[in-house]
Amino acid sequence: MAFAIGRAVGNAVERNTIRRRLRSLMDEIQPHCGQGLYLIKCGFATKELTYDQLREQLRSALRSAGCYQ
Repeated sequence: MAFAIGRAVGNAVERNTIRRRLRSLMDEIQPHCGQGLYLIKCGFATKELTYDQLREQLRSALRSAGCYQ
């Protein structure tokens, strides 16, 4: 699983914070993805999301990929 967080999202500190949150959420959610490579792209509004909102957005993206029930 990889995360694409562009410079439009914010400075390095903000991007790293988002990356750490996403890794933590992946450990919490433990999706059941099949073999392959998965890329999650973060838009510029990602830094405005709370932790709970980010969790729901991640779950939605994983459902779309067929990795989460």
